[in-house]
Amino acid sequence: MWNAPSSADAWTATSHCSCNGAPGALTARLCEQLGYDGGYLGGGGLGYSMAVSEALLTLTELATTAWQIRRRSRLPLIADGNVGFGDAIHVAGMVRELEHAGVHAIELEDRSPRNGRATTATSST
Repeated sequence: MWNAPSSADAWTATSHCSCNGAPGALTARLCEQLGYDGGYLGGGGLGYSMAVSEALLTLTELATTAWQIRRRSRLPLIADGNVGFGDAIHVAGMVRELEHAGVHAIELEDRSPRNGRATTATSST
């Protein structure tokens, strides 16, 4: 793995950062070469690149992709943790996995999964 700048080095020097979607290592390298401050590994982009719905992505797929990106790029990486893959125990496990993969930040949604899914329920009347 390359030695990446710490997120503090990359993001505290300015009041904002410019991040682009980086669903894979190649995209992250391109973002790095184009001068972006960071990359965003979002569930939507990763799902599209794997030809599956975001709701069907697993933590293993997210962490593996994050590790592949960090192995090939110095770009600081924000990962979309969605709703954390379950309850508080699962969120803690997700954080450990993504830290191990080298992610600099994790975005979590402030809502609970409903019926084991991270989708919003709608009523049909």
